[in-house]
Amino acid sequence: MRHELVAHEPGAQQSRSRCEPGHRRSFLRFVPSFILRTTLADEREGPRAGLHPWFSHPISFSPPSSLPPKDEHYSRLFTDPANPDAPHPSLASLLPYLPDPVSFDAFLSDLEHNLVSHPSSHVGEIGLDRAFRIPNPPHVVADKANPKNSDLATPLAHQLRIVEAQVDLAIRLGRNISLHSVRAPKETVDMLQGFKDSKGDGWRRLHVCLHSFGGSPESAKQIQKGASRSRPLSSSSSPSPRGTASLTHRSPAAHPNTFFSFATIISGRSPHFHALLRAIEPDRLLVESDYSHTREIDNQLWDVFEEVQLARGWDADETVRRLEDNFRRFVTPLDERPPPKKSNREKKAERRREDMYVSDENEEEDDGPGDEEARART
Repeated sequence: MRHELVAHEPGAQQSRSRCEPGHRRSFLRFVPSFILRTTLADEREGPRAGLHPWFSHPISFSPPSSLPPKDEHYSRLFTDPANPDAPHPSLASLLPYLPDPVSFDAFLSDLEHNLVSHPSSHVGEIGLDRAFRIPNPPHVVADKANPKNSDLATPLAHQLRIVEAQVDLAIRLGRNISLHSVRAPKETVDMLQGFKDSKGDGWRRLHVCLHSFGGSPESAKQIQKGASRSRPLSSSSSPSPRGTASLTHRSPAAHPNTFFSFATIISGRSPHFHALLRAIEPDRLLVESDYSHTREIDNQLWDVFEEVQLARGWDADETVRRLEDNFRRFVTPLDERPPPKKSNREKKAERRREDMYVSDENEEEDDGPGDEEARART
């Protein structure tokens, strides 16, 4: 049976690309490895391990021996928007149904044990979520007039602290990361830049998958290329007058270790899905099912495969080849990867350091008897 693929996004190329059954087999022949590594847990490949932001609210940063009482922990975490010194008005009704506080130190210890026990496992998914709200208890949701979720949201600062500690562990163990980001584009960009600036090559040598990416094409471009900025063509540093030509600069490969993964069940909800797929550099593109029912995983992967083919204008063979090459590069062991790429700014800083070192050496080499006598006279 042939699948006739027709571009359905306004403005998209109205061309057909035929997918033979063999293309589906070619694409899915590497799916068992893909599924085991990025979707399911398996004793042979190992699970992904990490704390999803939806489950970060029980975490306490107090030592295991001095965990706060449950009411104290959540009163500090969920505060009243109108009075930060008071608990959130909704907390009292939800408190009996919330889990007891968990020591983050103990959690990290367990996480490290699980990662070490499964050498091929990745860290994730971890990340930031500004949309998630703590669910209401079952007896509240049973009344259809009540909302499914409460108005309690885990503070972003709490989520960030948990993410960074898990990133530090991933760096120490050399594990890739699956990153969750929902309605937090600016915070995610800032977080990635902060990790790049503060964690050096340890961060840059990891591969980071932006899982079920749902950001805008603009945010994807910013993560790939960095923030663009304009300056006048003139060498003067003063602001250019209106109408003066300017030159747009963009830092190359702002985050070369990032990949973008898409699932139609999540990313496909956007009316700009094809524009987003086109905004991703071809060697950073990954696909996934993001689906919990194993019997549907192949179909979900095939759906997103077809969407990639339509959006990018690739034929089936090229789509199979590119996606497989990208996946294999993503999971390449750290010791087989090329050194992390450096930005132009980092390269210039290194050259300055080298020039200073060479200059100091030359001064020492130029010191002769005459120079010593001259210094003695002064």
